[in-house]
Amino acid sequence: MEPLTPTTAGAKANDVPYFRAIEANGNRFRGIGLPSILTTADVGVSGAVVIAGSASYSGHDNLYDAWWLKNLHVPDGGTLVAHANNTNAIRDFQRFDVFKEDDAAGTSYFRFTAPAVPDTGGNLLTGVTPGKGTNTNDLDMGVDMQQPRNRGTARRVTAAPTLSSRPTRRTST
Repeated sequence: MEPLTPTTAGAKANDVPYFRAIEANGNRFRGIGLPSILTTADVGVSGAVVIAGSASYSGHDNLYDAWWLKNLHVPDGGTLVAHANNTNAIRDFQRFDVFKEDDAAGTSYFRFTAPAVPDTGGNLLTGVTPGKGTNTNDLDMGVDMQQPRNRGTARRVTAAPTLSSRPTRRTST
């Protein structure tokens, strides 16, 4: 699948997401790619992906599946995916060469916050979600969960296994 957009113009300065779903209801968003061709300033503090409701309606029952995020740089206090909805399924997001900007703090891959009304939670996050790595520019946390009543079955990975830490295959003699 072709990327949704190669790079959002003025994303950081104007806080413009690559993808924004407001009051979305009953949709399936699958296999969307969000690559950047920039080396910095390509993600606004609100996120590269913003999923939200409005003051009177919370989007719900959407599926966000198998997205890939590439070469993105999260600013201070920012996140890759900002979610403020109910009963959505987010699964199997992949990220490649995603880092925080120099001197940034409070960054995350996913940030769940309560929608304006009603807040029933019920979101499901599945897949591999990295935690804080060992490099200076790794994002600070995998999931910043500020909304109650959600479920995550995502596996947290802090570092790739080395050859010496992988199980060895036993062979019979």
